Amino acid sequence: MLKILLIDFGCPNVNYLCDLLQYNNCKYIRITNNKIPNLLSFNGIILSGGPKSVTVDNHPSIDKYILDMNIPILGICYGAQLITKLKLGTVVTHHNKLLGWKTLNICNKSKLYRGLYHQIYIYCKHDDIITYLPDEFIVTSYNCNKKVIMSFEHKKDSIYGVQYHPDVIDSKEGEIIIKNFIRICSDGK
Repeated sequence: MLKILLIDFGCPNVNYLCDLLQYNNCKYIRITNNKIPNLLSFNGIILSGGPKSVTVDNHPSIDKYILDMNIPILGICYGAQLITKLKLGTVVTHHNKLLGWKTLNICNKSKLYRGLYHQIYIYCKHDDIITYLPDEFIVTSYNCNKKVIMSFEHKKDSIYGVQYHPDVIDSKEGEIIIKNFIRICSDGK
C-alpha cells in the first residue's frame, strides 16, 4: 500500500483530499506542522493549499531539502507557490483574485494530465500568482488567455505544482489528476 505524507497548510478541501487518497488505497499521514516524520518511508508528498500567502514574512513553510529527496511531490495552490518560492521562482499578489471555475489549457505533456483533454475546467481560489519559474521547471498549463501559469513540473524530478484546486468535490478532472499523482508515486517517478 502506498504511503503519502500530506502537509496540511489549512485548506478547507483537505478532508476531501484525504478521502480521495483512502478511496485510491493510499495510506496517508496528515501533519499540520513542520515536524516531518522519516521521509524515506513515504512514496509521495502532497503540500496542500491554504489561506496564507508566501509573499509575506513568516509564512508557513517546509525545509527546502524536502524538494531534493527524490520523492514525488505535488503542491496544490499554496503548496505550488511554496515550491516556487523555495526554488527561487517568483510569486506575487495579483490585482484580481482568481476565484471560481476557470478554463485551463494544457500546453505540455505531463504525467499529471494523463487521460485528460487539452482544455479542462478547474477551481481557483487565490490572490497570488506565479510569474517566474527557474529553468529547472517547465510550464504545463496556463489559464485561458495564457497570462497566468496554472501548473508546472520539474524537468528531471517528480515535482509538480498546480495553482488551482483538484481537491474539490465537483471536479472529475481533479480526481483524475490526484489519481495520476498516485500512479506517479507508485512508479517511483
